[in-house]
Amino acid sequence: MSILKNIFSFVAGFLTIIFIVLAILWRFSPSDKTLQTSSAFLYNMQAGISAKELSFEVENTNFKKQTMNDFKEDIMFVNFWATWCGPCIAEMPSIDSLRQNLQGKSIRFILISQEDIKKVVKFKQKKDFNLDFYVVKDETLPKRFKKGSIPYTVILHKNKVIYEHLGSQN
Repeated sequence: MSILKNIFSFVAGFLTIIFIVLAILWRFSPSDKTLQTSSAFLYNMQAGISAKELSFEVENTNFKKQTMNDFKEDIMFVNFWATWCGPCIAEMPSIDSLRQNLQGKSIRFILISQEDIKKVVKFKQKKDFNLDFYVVKDETLPKRFKKGSIPYTVILHKNKVIYEHLGSQN
């Protein structure tokens, strides 16, 4: 029975993320006004995030530093995680699958850890995920993104939070 519950929980979480991302993409599609109106509730869920809040610096696994403001995609799927976090790692295949399904869309998948960059590089080399991993220093991360627990996922559209979830989606 617990296996069925786990499968149902995984599918429900994954479908929720897909629904939200598709609704966002439909909402801002210039060709279908009906879908744009029906998903407007997603756009206005939360207040915007200031440019200052997105000015924190991240470093990718190629040791390139940039700020979150440097990402130009309309939609950013940001997941806060750690190499030691079982639930974080368990949801990565779903995130990777979602990224593959949305390839070619203006969406950036950003997975952020607060660990040492070398540890994250080693993790990426061991795993077969085609995801963009970054690290951030705790002191530079704005309070808005400090939840005290991981995994934490937030989806931004033009600096507005349209979805956030604390805990695993699997």
